Amino acid sequence: MPVFTAKEKDIIAERGKRYGPVRRNNSAIALAWNGYLTNLGYDKPDLSDIDVYLLMSLAKHIRLANDPFHTDSYDDIHIYLKFAEAATKGEL
Repeated sequence: MPVFTAKEKDIIAERGKRYGPVRRNNSAIALAWNGYLTNLGYDKPDLSDIDVYLLMSLAKHIRLANDPFHTDSYDDIHIYLKFAEAATKGEL
């Protein structure tokens, strides 16, 4: 399991209460995005929870380009990337 700072642990706990367990939530997002892409005509998209972590991190980077002083986005990026790494190692 990745090592999270105390602040990151608090964020993860708060988000877990709101959205449910991280792996389950991001797997559900992947399924929804796959359905959406299929509806747009993409042939058999196969996004995984790892893709979701990376794409959510990318979205946060894009938001930071608009407002680099929104520190919450930096926290989220660190968390998404730690989850992505852990998922690639089978630790989630």
